[in-house]
Amino acid sequence: MECIEITEHMGFCLGNAVKYIWRADLKNDAIEDLRKARWYIDREITRRQEASDVLA
Repeated sequence: MECIEITEHMGFCLGNAVKYIWRADLKNDAIEDLRKARWYIDREITRRQEASDVLA
């Protein structure tokens, strides 16, 4: 199974987070890829919080 087969069904931020987690141990700098995944997850959390605040 390829990463794209999973991530194409997700939103942009979550898909990118999964991509970076997926490839973390396949590249030279796993720490950097995990930091990038965290950045996308944090961005998705912020987006959802802001959307929730608008509805409240």
